[in-house]
Amino acid sequence: MSSMQQNIADRAGELSAQAAKVSAEAAEVAAKAQFNADKQEIEQTAAEAKAQAAENMAEAKDTLADKLADAKDNFADKMSDAKDTLSDKMADAKDAISDKVDDLKEKASPLLDKIKSGAASALNSIADTASNLADKLD
Repeated sequence: MSSMQQNIADRAGELSAQAAKVSAEAAEVAAKAQFNADKQEIEQTAAEAKAQAAENMAEAKDTLADKLADAKDNFADKMSDAKDTLSDKMADAKDAISDKVDDLKEKASPLLDKIKSGAASALNSIADTASNLADKLD
């Protein structure tokens, strides 16, 4: 081979090496660009997921607050109903007791009258006997 051919071959080798180097650098730049694009996509997805999670938590908090308020209202309603029912039952019991007392008074009234009459008669009899004794002692 002549020296010119040798120079051309050497130069072609250098150019080939430079082309390979440029190709490798281009591949590296492309890989970095892809990495950055993937990183941005991951960061965007993470930000969206974080925002969605925050929205879900806010909705869950609102739902829980609503359910607690509903439960509180239901409990208050049931307690009010129970209080009303108890109050009604107490009033019914008071009326029933009052009716029984009135019935007992009615039933006892003739008996008390008999007892009073018998006691008055006995007192009159004792008074008559005492008066008779007093007359005899005079």
